[in-house]
Amino acid sequence: MYSDFGAFAKALDNGVVPVGRDVLIPSQAVGDEAMAGSHDQYRVRIHNAGMATLLRAEYSQSDIAVLLSKTAGIRRIQVVEQPWGTFINAASFDSQDEASATNYDAVWVRDSIWGYYALAAEAGREQDAKAVLLTQLSYLASQSERMDRVIARPELLDMPEPVGSMNAVHIRFDAQSPDYADVTEHGEAQPWTHKQNDALGLVIAASVHALRDGSVTLDELSAPVAVPGSKACSENDAPSASTRDAAAHPALNSRLAGLVRLVAYLHAVKFQEMEDSGAWEEQPRRNTSSIGIVVSALEDLRDLLGGAVVEHQSPARQERSSLARAYGAVVSALHLEGLADAESISTLIVEGNEVLHRQLRMGGESPDYPVEDARYRQADAALLSLVYPCRPKELNLAEELHILQIVGSLIGDFGIRRYLHDTYQSANFWWHDIKPDADPESHAKREAEFVRGTEAEWFFDSWYATCCLVVAKEMEADGMRTGLPAGASMSPVMLREAAVRHLNRALGQITGDGMVSADGKPVGPDLLPESYNRIVARHDDGKVFTWAVPSPIAPLNWAKASLTLCLQEFLQE
Repeated sequence: MYSDFGAFAKALDNGVVPVGRDVLIPSQAVGDEAMAGSHDQYRVRIHNAGMATLLRAEYSQSDIAVLLSKTAGIRRIQVVEQPWGTFINAASFDSQDEASATNYDAVWVRDSIWGYYALAAEAGREQDAKAVLLTQLSYLASQSERMDRVIARPELLDMPEPVGSMNAVHIRFDAQSPDYADVTEHGEAQPWTHKQNDALGLVIAASVHALRDGSVTLDELSAPVAVPGSKACSENDAPSASTRDAAAHPALNSRLAGLVRLVAYLHAVKFQEMEDSGAWEEQPRRNTSSIGIVVSALEDLRDLLGGAVVEHQSPARQERSSLARAYGAVVSALHLEGLADAESISTLIVEGNEVLHRQLRMGGESPDYPVEDARYRQADAALLSLVYPCRPKELNLAEELHILQIVGSLIGDFGIRRYLHDTYQSANFWWHDIKPDADPESHAKREAEFVRGTEAEWFFDSWYATCCLVVAKEMEADGMRTGLPAGASMSPVMLREAAVRHLNRALGQITGDGMVSADGKPVGPDLLPESYNRIVARHDDGKVFTWAVPSPIAPLNWAKASLTLCLQEFLQE
């Protein structure tokens, strides 16, 4: 629609392009329960007129049921079925040109697991959820050779970039490729920051979730899967011992074997000490969120495998005991004792917890660096993962409240920032010819064009709302129904008030009629964008004006999943 930035800014300034309107919502918390800085009313920016009538100051179960119904089409996650698997693309585009320009039509492990959780929570989508998870486990199994290499030689991850990251377990692939090939650029695999242990932890956590509720069976995990073109670090490397064994014993190319190898891989690379690119796929740092997700996943796996064999077991207990035996047999067959067995898992949990709690005491996401180091960070939205969906068992209430508090410092007018000084999709990003990739040149250009205070504000309000409800329930379970517990900054009443506020903000992010995205192109109604981006322009008189418009990455399936899970959490209230 707009190919000229000046014309786009003028259209925004003249009101030709809609940017939403503010709706006032009464605040329910009063007196001692009022949130710090709250007033009798608060503003929510609404972009979709149909949402305005659905917002509430307080939600009943019937209100949530109406929201679930009214937003069903908006939240619906489209799965892509191919002969080689069932996938969730990161984003859904009407235009293939848009998809090709951003590569958001690829499949990310992290986004897929969030999609799995949302599909599993929706009546009638359970089979889609199962198919998505099994495909992710098949993708993991396809990387057996790559994992074997790193297990034997962890230093492969320390090679100069991008080689080091490309040696790691890959977390993104091309859904159109029958052998889960990497996204390509100019005919070659696009270099990517694949060191993302948080995504690997999510796979383990989701697998345990599915095994525990019976939606995935041991037989489905243990069956050999076709592994076309097993992924190795180098095509010239000779097969490892475990890979040779797998060739002789097809069951070692199973999804279960992939999980066993993944545990050994996380052990070999010392995930609790490793610097990874984390949820935002950027400069490696020792991320508390990544460490905590892996700890939580390993705790779940340990508990699942820990069932003792007893007489007259229930079918579920028998399945659990069978899983423990099958897991142990694969560990032995792959010669991964001391790396992936039950005792090793327990050791990893202890060591991971030590780092997790130390870093939370130090301040947040990656505080164990000098303040002037670019890797130093306290507030980061990725920390929400440790409250939901992957809460480590030893995480205490004070730590959870600390996470909510520091992530709260990232709340903006329209969404939640990933972290301060986040240059991705900041002011006028899409007009600077910057590629949304992991290339150092792109990052340097982002930094050069960054306008302070214009970080993109993401869809995380629904995620934050879910976390508030989770912590409120935990506080009430501990008998803290009213007032503030000692040392706590928020009570259950305040947390529920915050949850309602952030649900309302999440609904406000849904696009409406006639909107234009931050790249000047039309964006359809009833979509959940990845974020809201700033457009900053200077008038002839020198005055600077700022508008917030949707990112062209819309709809984002992670955003859909997050809103679905948030509404389901409210429904349980």
